[in-house]
Amino acid sequence: LSDRIAGRPDLSLAPPADERRLRVDDISKIQRALQSRGFSPGPIDGNAGPSPRTAIRSFQRSVGLIADGHPSPQLLDQLQR
Repeated sequence: LSDRIAGRPDLSLAPPADERRLRVDDISKIQRALQSRGFSPGPIDGNAGPSPRTAIRSFQRSVGLIADGHPSPQLLDQLQR
């Protein structure tokens, strides 16, 4: 917004139109997959709190991904391979 107020152009990339949203059971799947690979996400509760985010970052680093710690559909796909 500040860029627009300053007179800069619109963003050059639009967000993906078909981005899937994660459900609680998707986050639970991520937690279980992380746990099975030795990355402790804490309780398997479908909550993307601090412990799952730490485990996600560790997993992402281990496979050469950007370690942002965010659960995403792409992360779930990667873990299900």
